[in-house]
Amino acid sequence: MDPKDDSLKKIGKGAMYVFLGIMFSKFIGYLYKFIIARLGTEQYGILSLGLMIYSIFNIIILFGLDYGITRFSAYYLGNSNKSEVKSLIKYVVSVIFVSSLIGAILLFLLSEIIAINLFNTPELVIVLKILAIALPFECLRSIFLGVIKGFHNLKYEFYARYVVEGILKKILLYVLIALGWGIFGATLAYLGSIVISFLFSVFFFSKIFSFFKEKSSSINFAEVLDYSWPLMFNTLLGLATVSIDSFFIGYFRTVSEVGIYNAVAPIARLTYIIPFSLSALLVPILVGLYAKKDDKSFYSVYNILNGWVFKFNLPLFIFILFFPKELLFVLFGEDYVTGYIGLIILASGFFIMYSFYVSREVLLALKKSRAVFYYSLLGVVLNIILAYLLVPAYGIV
Repeated sequence: MDPKDDSLKKIGKGAMYVFLGIMFSKFIGYLYKFIIARLGTEQYGILSLGLMIYSIFNIIILFGLDYGITRFSAYYLGNSNKSEVKSLIKYVVSVIFVSSLIGAILLFLLSEIIAINLFNTPELVIVLKILAIALPFECLRSIFLGVIKGFHNLKYEFYARYVVEGILKKILLYVLIALGWGIFGATLAYLGSIVISFLFSVFFFSKIFSFFKEKSSSINFAEVLDYSWPLMFNTLLGLATVSIDSFFIGYFRTVSEVGIYNAVAPIARLTYIIPFSLSALLVPILVGLYAKKDDKSFYSVYNILNGWVFKFNLPLFIFILFFPKELLFVLFGEDYVTGYIGLIILASGFFIMYSFYVSREVLLALKKSRAVFYYSLLGVVLNIILAYLLVPAYGIV
């Protein structure tokens, strides 16, 4: 089979799993948020703040190695060198295990300072303490799933991340909320789903790679770190586009407005589904073509995927622009409809950003992670400045 057609076939198959996973996850996620939203905008805002802080810790601890392990495991496999894959996994898992434990302890100990001194929200303390326990499990899960992706296998990620976590989160939330545990129960539901999902990711990892049967060989781990650390900032940019705004809204305005904003943001980000799905296996596939010096297939795959992203995303974007009030009312209720202008503004920005998502993946395949870092850093700085200047006066708009 032609390398281009073979690559597109693999990307299409991977995209199917990711697309189904995202759809399932979104469905479960909206049910999760729907129940929490019914507890009130304040409770929803507190949990949103907790998850935002937790996500920042998670990204910093991972240090971009969840991306690095995917790229380099695919590269080593392309050279038929499983001994280097084993060494890579051993190094990365050891580093993340230690750093995630340290991060969890720090978040647990700093929870009162963050909740009371920074946000003046005592109810946030218990949320952060519970989420601190989840940190090591989520970080290590990301590493194991990164290896699985490097093996061009997205089926197991679909099961572990989307099906297992999604279903368990909904079931646990429903039970704990019904028992009257409120936001405490919602946070416990998140913790429980992450722990079980982690166990499944370890199981699936063992099915695709016989770690203990392979020999180790030396690798240049400094090269992996050099590639990975800029991607930490790129991931922070993705979080910052919503979470920095949540931080400033929580600091300058009210937790109720944080809740409304965090109802608006997921809808605005729906335009990420198509590019994210199509790009799920793009880096490992392009790395293989790059290693084989097949430039023709490399650029052909890139151009085709760019066209697909724009054609599929445009109708979704137009739908959000024309029906923002209806979407917020149906998904979250009447109290959240006031955020419709913010939804229009956010959706426009995300549509433009995700139109260039394939180009970002190409840079990663070419080991241009520092270029991605520079663009990410610029975006984060601009977001902080604009949020600081605009949020006090205009709120979520």
